[in-house]
Amino acid sequence: MHTGGEPLRIITSGLPDLKGSTILEKRVYAKQHLDHYRRLLMNEPRGHKDMYGAILFQEKPNEFGVLFLNNEAIVLCVDMVSLHLVVMAGNFLSQKNLGKKVLIDVAYGGAFYAIISDKDVDRSPTGSGVTARMALQWKKGFISKNEIKEFKSVIGSTFTGRIIDETTVGDFPAVIVEVSGMAYHTGDHTFYLEYRDELKEGFQLPR
Repeated sequence: MHTGGEPLRIITSGLPDLKGSTILEKRVYAKQHLDHYRRLLMNEPRGHKDMYGAILFQEKPNEFGVLFLNNEAIVLCVDMVSLHLVVMAGNFLSQKNLGKKVLIDVAYGGAFYAIISDKDVDRSPTGSGVTARMALQWKKGFISKNEIKEFKSVIGSTFTGRIIDETTVGDFPAVIVEVSGMAYHTGDHTFYLEYRDELKEGFQLPR
């Protein structure tokens, strides 16, 4: 499938059972014992450096859990399949080893984002990026509750964000953000591994 042009490979079968009683325990088990499957499916020649994946597993009847993958790791969250998120925002000062000080805005929307003026490589407007930017604009007083903002990606696809409520997370002021976008099915795939293949677990081109 793709969401706003950003690819997501949903893995529905072929993997061993994930051990653990919570999603975090299952993530630790997958990182320790199943990471070769991630490399196989996310890296070239089957994937690429911007590929995302999702492992589905049964939690309870009519309920399922998800582990998210990319070309580097099994990650905590990919918000192109999430709707409501609690977001924390604040201003922090980052200092590089070379001694140059850079003022950045750090926002959380399922993943931490350091918001600076730079190029965006995500094909979609980025679900967690939308939540982070909405939370940051709310923190700075640029938007208010129920105000809808549209975010456009580098390829022209759009997501919308709306702050539906204000709350707190620990000692931090926070907002609940509703993100809207469209996802589309692109095909079904069967992948093979030949043990004589010297590149069977995939590869990454040097950056």
